[in-house]
Order: sequence, then C-alpha cells, then structure tokens
Amino acid sequence: MNYITDGLLTGFFLQGNNINWGNKKITTMSSYINLSYIKEMLGDDPEVVKEFVSDIIMQIKETELLIHNFVEEKNFRAISSAAHKIKSVVQMIGADHLYQKIQELELTAKTSDNLEQINALCQSVDELSHDCREKLQNIV
Repeated sequence: MNYITDGLLTGFFLQGNNINWGNKKITTMSSYINLSYIKEMLGDDPEVVKEFVSDIIMQIKETELLIHNFVEEKNFRAISSAAHKIKSVVQMIGADHLYQKIQELELTAKTSDNLEQINALCQSVDELSHDCREKLQNIV
C-alpha cells in the first residue's frame, strides 16, 4: 500500500481504486475526492474534519434540493445562483467532475432557457452529487 503524498488527510492511503482511512474504505469513481485543502485549513484533528465534512454533505444535499425546486419553477436565474454558490464547496473537496458539471449547469441556466438541457445537466449533477456525498459519508 502506498501512502498518498500529495494530498489526502493523514491516515488515508491509496490501494488500487480505493482510498482507505483507518478501517473505512472509499472506492474512487467518477467524482474523486481530494481532502488536502481541508487538511491545510483544519489540520489533522479527525473530529474537526468529520464535523466539517458533515456540513459539506448537508450543503451539497440542500443545494441539490433547491436546484430541483428552481427547475420546477423554471427560475433559471436562481438555478444559476445556487449552482454558483455550491461550486466553491465542491472545488474545496477536489470533486472535479462534479465541479465541472455544476459550472456547466450554472452557465447554461444563466444563458439559456432550454429546460431539456438544464434537466439533463441536473441529472448528471444529481448522479455525481450522490456519489460524492456517499464517499464523504464514509469519512464521517
């Protein structure tokens, strides 16, 4: 097993497509998570990190629900705004694929009223968001 040197929290190590932290294993897939920025901000205290990660999980879920409500209302400005607000959180945890889809959703909602395209982007964001939250939940 090789310890990750460029990034993840102390105690994480990479084995194949899995990230291990103590006795918890997180399989990496399309929304890879890199918690090095969180480590830089918070240090190595596992309880502080767990609390912070729990907050991130809630923020992602709440924003996902907000976006769905805004889509139903066809409120494109609010979709764009909600996507913009969650981008920095997603970027902070290194979920690049999710970040890219959220950014695409933000720009599309800002410049278009194509509900079909926005719904397709929302579905992609939902799938990546679910994957991301599931991986983060394994840390908590």
